[in-house]
Amino acid sequence: MIINHVSTSCGCTAVEWDKQPIEPGKTADIKVEIKPEEDGYFNKTIDVYCNVKESPIKLTISGTANK
Repeated sequence: MIINHVSTSCGCTAVEWDKQPIEPGKTADIKVEIKPEEDGYFNKTIDVYCNVKESPIKLTISGTANK
């Protein structure tokens, strides 16, 4: 699998990933950093565009921020 692009639902979310192909049976990490503008609940989505039929793969991150 090759991750071509990763997009986020807001500018307060940054992502990093290894640009190398992911071999069958192997895994890869996508590092996500959220810098919320205010305290409280958040719910962010991340779209992972890759060379698989199910692309984009949608990831959701939620939680409570305390600045």
